[in-house]
Amino acid sequence: MNIHATKKTFLSLLLILSLCADIAMTAYAVEYPAQKSMAADEDGSNSDSSGSDEPHSGGSGSGTDDSQSGSSDSSEEDSSNGNDSSDKDSSNGSNSNADSSPSGDSSDNKDSQPDSSSDNKDSQSEGSGNNDSQSESSGSSSSDRNLSAEDTPSADLPANEPDSLSADETDNDLTPSAAGSETTFVTLSAAGDCTLGIDTRYSHNFNKYYKKKGDSYFFKKVNPIFSQDDITIVNFEGTLTTSKKRARKTFTFKGPKKYASILKKGSVEVVNLANNHSKDYGRTSLTDTQNTMRKNSIGYCRNTTIVYQTVNGAKMAFLGFNALEKVTKNQIKTGIAQAKKNNAEIIVVSFHWGVERKYYPNAKQKTLGRYAISCGASLVLGHHPHVLQGIEKYKGRYIVYSLGNFCFGGNSNPKDKDTMIFQQTFAVKDGELQPDNNAGIIPCSLSSHRKTNDFQPRVLSGKEKKRLIKKMNKLSRKLNVSISSDGKLN
Repeated sequence: MNIHATKKTFLSLLLILSLCADIAMTAYAVEYPAQKSMAADEDGSNSDSSGSDEPHSGGSGSGTDDSQSGSSDSSEEDSSNGNDSSDKDSSNGSNSNADSSPSGDSSDNKDSQPDSSSDNKDSQSEGSGNNDSQSESSGSSSSDRNLSAEDTPSADLPANEPDSLSADETDNDLTPSAAGSETTFVTLSAAGDCTLGIDTRYSHNFNKYYKKKGDSYFFKKVNPIFSQDDITIVNFEGTLTTSKKRARKTFTFKGPKKYASILKKGSVEVVNLANNHSKDYGRTSLTDTQNTMRKNSIGYCRNTTIVYQTVNGAKMAFLGFNALEKVTKNQIKTGIAQAKKNNAEIIVVSFHWGVERKYYPNAKQKTLGRYAISCGASLVLGHHPHVLQGIEKYKGRYIVYSLGNFCFGGNSNPKDKDTMIFQQTFAVKDGELQPDNNAGIIPCSLSSHRKTNDFQPRVLSGKEKKRLIKKMNKLSRKLNVSISSDGKLN
């Protein structure tokens, strides 16, 4: 072989080697982006993205019930009833159907929907977390989204990179639950007398509405408010029982146990049972009502029985006293002290007191309400007069002297149909209730019709709303409270 042929052969070999090297590099370059994409997906978001007139039937439930406890006053209370609240209820024997109002007509038959300014429930806020995950996922490329977890090799992660944050890194992540200095907010709604039943000697109307309309009907027009707060309390005026031992009194109210679903569908989490109708069919009827509330995860307070609930991380206590019976200051002081001992940060005290159809609180109401505030109550709620009374601001905290009737099956056509929802947002920081002034009223009518009681409370608007706010300003004039046109307390 001459030198020319040798040179030609050598050049051919170099050309072949060069082509082989190019082919190898091209294969590697195609594979590398795929591995890089997998690694990016592994290091990216860990969260999965998934993609009528009837009200929400869940609750207002932002609150999870810690416990329900009380002292061992066995002659009066079932103090060991551990009723829970899963989602987020007065009159004496001389009650009459003829009410008198200082402001004339209270409502017409035009329906109005609740103000959309109500605070959202915490459970809904938590639910929005999925949207965050979806937003993060949508920000990645289409190739990232198409990769499944099984396609991502865990071996591609660097060996020296931890799978989770260190203790130091976790401490620096100041989320509301981790940072002790964060302020917690709890929005409470309170409404008046709810009698879910009848006195068979006078009327069967409430039962007829239930049979025709169902359990979602009664709170349908206020449910958008109750379902968006954090917790709702009403005064439950009556019994849920099958007992036939009627008490000897002018009015006795009872309904079947299934009526508890009205409260559940209405997003009511707590009821006050400290009133003069809780034993309308004897002690058995009270026990039946308590058991029914417990089975339906509705907390109840009565005398020595205190409801404890933790809402948005803040511990709340609910106490109830029937001041139509003998209630001493020592009982009030002891109950509030017990709530404090159990680390309650928000203490709500309900009183059944006053005189029916009287629009101004009497001396006893003022004395007991102010004393409860002095002992540490965060808020005092009143009922029994069946009409609205004024609101007082005492030592920076509110006393709502009477919330009036609300969903009241005990009267088929009360003359004064004015009612309201009292709403307050509490602020708790470092375990202490803050002096925030964030309270107001939502004017309502106890009926959606002017000339009868259809047992469906509705929110007022326009001239009706303006009239009721003017009325409440008049009733609160000497109580250190004024109410603005939007219902906010000043």
